[in-house]
Amino acid sequence: MLIETTNIMAENKHIEAKINQTLVLKTIRLNYGISRIRIAGELGLNRSTITHIVNELLQRGLVCEVPFNQDSVCSAGRKPIGLGVNGMAGSVLGLEWQNEYIRYVLMDFSGKILFQSREECLHVDVASFSASVKRIIKAAGTRTNIAVKGVGVGIPGRIDPHKGLVLQSLPMRMHGIALAAELEAELGVPVLIENDANCFAWGEIREKRAELKNILCLMLEFHHSTDDSFFDQEIGMGIVQNGQVYHGSHYSSGELKSALVPYAQSKNFLKLIRRDDKYLFPLSEQEEGTIREYISSLFMALMPVISVLDPEKVILGGEFCTISSYIPEILTKLPKMTEWSFSKRKEYEVAYGSASYFMERLFTPPVYEKNNRNKPVFWDKVFRS
Repeated sequence: MLIETTNIMAENKHIEAKINQTLVLKTIRLNYGISRIRIAGELGLNRSTITHIVNELLQRGLVCEVPFNQDSVCSAGRKPIGLGVNGMAGSVLGLEWQNEYIRYVLMDFSGKILFQSREECLHVDVASFSASVKRIIKAAGTRTNIAVKGVGVGIPGRIDPHKGLVLQSLPMRMHGIALAAELEAELGVPVLIENDANCFAWGEIREKRAELKNILCLMLEFHHSTDDSFFDQEIGMGIVQNGQVYHGSHYSSGELKSALVPYAQSKNFLKLIRRDDKYLFPLSEQEEGTIREYISSLFMALMPVISVLDPEKVILGGEFCTISSYIPEILTKLPKMTEWSFSKRKEYEVAYGSASYFMERLFTPPVYEKNNRNKPVFWDKVFRS
């Protein structure tokens, strides 16, 4: 009994050490140039504990000493040394996987975007996708000299991000697939998956953390095959409540099942878009009328949803960015809704968001509760890869 109690106590201390380490890392990440003294004050930990943790992080290369942030509260005396997350310690590859293309963003651990790109992907099987990601990871390491330590993937459909499952994705023709585990086995690094619209929302949380807590991210997407035999219109909704993405009880939050716009209007609109996501210019007066008619019908159908959720702000992404020049004029003719804007990341909002989601999980202290759905992503697991 004594041995069992001792083992439990040792395990609890180990868990506590992991939590404290992550708390310190998160505090440094959110407060570039913060001093050790201020970290101790913010977290309520004694200075010797902070010194021990910071020294370990410095030795592992996860943080580095930087100029002290003058905005930090500082007592009289010698000027403190600031701390920052070391971007060279590793990077995260954020991907958007659709049935026609892959978009990807490489983000270092400090949150800096190193590069972004897109390539065609006409195969939706996991093996082909995995081979493409392997090639991208190898090229990223060569280009930046920073190892990719984790991968985030945003895909359309009902996704259980906590178990890494694709519950159902019609565009990707997947059902009940343990995608995260399959990709981890192939890539050799931790992998997190999430719904594409929710990734969009995670990216906006990162951008507007201190500014907004309740956001609605609307993403317009069209999925079609190369011969147009398959066509699907999709409105993805990333719902942010109190600074966290809301998934719903069955991970279907934000998945609109019914067609918001009549099929004929959607089909006519799709004909005006080339496969490279750019319009065929110049457009005739009739074609411009088709676009305006589509947008007007779509927002009229969305108004009740926006009204029910009552967000502080609506942020538009996906194909909304492609038709951005038409939207302000149309919105002025509709019943006034909440404040709105377009995604700053434009077509890369999902790839950026999937990297942001991985970083959020990585820098969030694990919660050990019976009903907690979030599996912790530990730094030691990341650095085993």
